[in-house]
Order: sequence, then structure tokens, then C-alpha cells
Amino acid sequence: MSASIGSGQRPATDDDAVDSESREDLRVLYGDYRPYFVRGDFDSDGRLDFAQAYVRRDGPEPLFDVAVFFGSAEGFTAPVWVERGLLLSEGDLTVDRSVLIVTEDVERDVFRRWRWQASEGRFLDVDAGSEGDDVEPWTEPDSRLGKTA
Repeated sequence: MSASIGSGQRPATDDDAVDSESREDLRVLYGDYRPYFVRGDFDSDGRLDFAQAYVRRDGPEPLFDVAVFFGSAEGFTAPVWVERGLLLSEGDLTVDRSVLIVTEDVERDVFRRWRWQASEGRFLDVDAGSEGDDVEPWTEPDSRLGKTA
């Protein structure tokens, strides 16, 4: 599900983030904290990928769309959209191994975790359908370490 960046969208910047005590704690912890940009290897191919939030104004509050760009031998692929239409001004993007974490509110720790499913060509919600089921929580499989692009 890839598509180009639409008109009226722009990369979200630090200025799009609402200040909070939790966000300040993250700045102190990480130093160079960028709430809407994160690097990782989301498809476990050994190449560096990145996720970027884009902001658009469709109403009274800005809405955010989140895209991942996969690293390739030629550079980076076109965006693969993970989520659209989020109220993300109080949130951020992070990565846990190959899982993209989209946090809508860093104060309340409201988030969704997304894992790339190559066979389906899209990101899947790691926690979808697991509430109330007798299913063990998802864990990252062991994967070989590789060089980043």
C-alpha cells in the first residue's frame, strides 16, 4: 500500500509537538529527540529504514499521517502508509527492534505497535485481536544482524 506524498502534507517538525512534562523527560533522556522521525530496520533486511509523520490540516486540529520508507540499494522506497488521520500533536514515533510504535499521547502512554508483514505488503497491528484471546503476546523473533545501508 504505497503511495506518494499528497498535496497539503508536509513533514511534521518538532514545532508540531505539544509540550508536556513527559515530552521534556524524553528530550532529557535522548538529547536529540525528534518526535516525528525514527530510524530502524522495519523489514529486517539489514538496511536502515525510517518512519516519518506528515501533518495536514483538514479541520480545527492538525491531523498526522505516518509513513515508512524502506532502505534499498538505490536509496529509499516510496512511502508505505502505516496510519492516517491521527491526532498526534501530543504523541511521537519510536521503534522497538523492528516494530514501529505510534504513540498518540506521551503523557497517557496511548500507543499502537506496527510490524511489517512482507507476505501481505503492509503493516499489521501487533496487538490487534490479542485482547481477551488465549494467545501469547507477540515477541520479536531472533533475526540475524546485518549492515545498515
